[in-house]
Amino acid sequence: MTTPQLRDIQYLKINWKANIHVNASGTQDYVIEHLQPGQFPILSYTATYGRLWGALTFEDICRIIEKNRGIYEILKADLKRSSWHVVLSNYFAKDLESMRYTLRIFARENGFDKAVYTSNRNFKCINQSKRGEPVQEYVEGSKVLPKHLVLHDFDEDAIDIDTIDFGYKEETEAKTAKNKTSLDILEIPQHDLSVPEHYDSLHAKPLDKLALLPNPPRSARGAVIMSNKTSWQVMLWCTDAGISSDNFWAWCRGKDSAVPRYKKYLERWNNSDKYTVRREFMDALLQRFYPEINMSSSTQRFQQQFDILNTKFVTITNEKYLQHTDISQVTKKRKHQEDDDNKESPLDHYFKKTPRPTGRSIEFSILAFPMGGNKTGGVVDLLRVNGKNWRVLWLTPRITLSENTMHWLKSEGVDVDNYKDFSKAQRVTGRLDSCQFLICCINSLHYTTEPFDLVMIDC
Repeated sequence: MTTPQLRDIQYLKINWKANIHVNASGTQDYVIEHLQPGQFPILSYTATYGRLWGALTFEDICRIIEKNRGIYEILKADLKRSSWHVVLSNYFAKDLESMRYTLRIFARENGFDKAVYTSNRNFKCINQSKRGEPVQEYVEGSKVLPKHLVLHDFDEDAIDIDTIDFGYKEETEAKTAKNKTSLDILEIPQHDLSVPEHYDSLHAKPLDKLALLPNPPRSARGAVIMSNKTSWQVMLWCTDAGISSDNFWAWCRGKDSAVPRYKKYLERWNNSDKYTVRREFMDALLQRFYPEINMSSSTQRFQQQFDILNTKFVTITNEKYLQHTDISQVTKKRKHQEDDDNKESPLDHYFKKTPRPTGRSIEFSILAFPMGGNKTGGVVDLLRVNGKNWRVLWLTPRITLSENTMHWLKSEGVDVDNYKDFSKAQRVTGRLDSCQFLICCINSLHYTTEPFDLVMIDC
């Protein structure tokens, strides 16, 4: 996920974050992800500044709610909270999971709004107002304003709602047991779709996951059409994940946008509180389409650096030592020089080789001989005999190995420079770029920028 473009605003002696323009997004998620210990996410929505997000201490919250500044608490999923709308400081819920069944059923049975029991909701603070609307004024109860906050100032003897029997236990247990057996992910055939480069499973939000889930139209040929049962389960996941009905329908209409179908799903949405799916439902469903979806984007980029096309796997034996004559002739490629890559190499019998389609013709040769097969010796012989006019880089993982290799090469009559023989100032100023044959450790590779005709990676 990319970092949003933000702007800083000083207001009420607090540093707030705001979107760089009205159509931008991502500031709330950014503030939540960068909270420090003792800080809480807060939204301020005023006519002067619009929407502002900040990471505030409890003391700052108490100070700014004394007047109407359009202040909202953001109901972060991992913070404990009391019940909603009627704020009770003598009860609390540890997290959203503990509210998933009990409070939603309580709200449904007693006429309260059950839709607010989701992650990252904005809950208006006492003594505040929406733009152009009346102030959320004190009605009754404690005169201490922080006692009317959802996430703060609980009584010392506050009771965990998980310890209370509201009479819904049998209903929630039956619902949970039913859904544990209702999900058959194997109904979806396994696909092998590529994960989009921008997608990162470690930071993906519910809407990101929903947008990634394929939902082809009924008329699509050869595509797996999402069943009504699976679409309904996706709807249940959306209700638990805090996704709005409009956003769900934006996905659901991909299969069929007919008005009767919309009305049917709207009715199902309004009666969805009797059912649920496991929180892992969407991750499991996406894996049926994207087998590597749990691989982070940084890991994917790292792995792609080593993709070698048309790899040949050959049987390796210990019957003889590798000789320099076995290694394919490496020629210096100029921009207008004829490409001889199609010639067969004798080394095809000993290594995996492939041309890589880049701007400059590059050939990767992986010596697959076992230990003691004279891999290093064969390359040294090749350089001594044929590599006098090549610009060569020999990479090693350790300093001691680079020094031992340098002595070996020099004993074979190969003129070579070791990066350790240059001072840091010489390396920084580009002195290594003038070396015809350079031995270097991998972590110092950034000191050289000019291209090489042959790169030997000694592992």
